[in-house]
Amino acid sequence: MARYYFHLREGEVLIEDLDGVEVANLEAAKSEAREAMRENIAEHLTAGRQLTFTSIEIRDELGQALAKISVLDALTGVVPFDILEDAWRTT
Repeated sequence: MARYYFHLREGEVLIEDLDGVEVANLEAAKSEAREAMRENIAEHLTAGRQLTFTSIEIRDELGQALAKISVLDALTGVVPFDILEDAWRTT
């Protein structure tokens, strides 16, 4: 098991995950990050708050950036693509 950290990107600000999560590999970390992003999106929508974060950056124990999960990545496969495409085109 390896420890991965999910840092939340809000514009130019990076909110660091100090705890991290232990998972089997990078693919498992990406899956966890997508789920975490969906949960954050749901919490914001339920509370009527604007989404200010844009992505989760996955880093290893040395701080090396390994992957990035965007809001679009998290919603792909959950929200029909044509709805996402239309939403992004109008912003």
